[in-house]
Amino acid sequence: DLTIRDNNHFIMIENKIKSGINSKESDKKLGCNQLDRYYNYAKWLTKKNKESKIYAFLLVPNYNIPKVDDNWKIITYKHLYDFLKNNYSEFKDDTNFKHFFDAIKRHTYENIKDFLYEEMKEKFYKRINDKSIDHIN
Repeated sequence: DLTIRDNNHFIMIENKIKSGINSKESDKKLGCNQLDRYYNYAKWLTKKNKESKIYAFLLVPNYNIPKVDDNWKIITYKHLYDFLKNNYSEFKDDTNFKHFFDAIKRHTYENIKDFLYEEMKEKFYKRINDKSIDHIN
């Protein structure tokens, strides 16, 4: 999904939310999958420069963590969310980044239904508070 490259680094970030690790027909014939294909492509591109280091990250929600080989490091949305939460002051004035931060929270739960439960509970409490304020006025 995202590739960052300079003379010494080749960084790949693959985002998997509800999808698994896919394979094309040609992958199946070779006994590999989408991630293998991406990693092999990165090795091919960096072959000339022996100094290049490949970093492969798989960004996944906590409710869908696939098994991957050692070439890929899994980063969960919970890990990313906690990191951003601890560094909130760095982006608190960026509206788009704040929306991104809020949007990824749904992928930090062990079960997707847990987010829906929390969201419903939050709306319920807000309605109770709103009604309490209405009675005061």
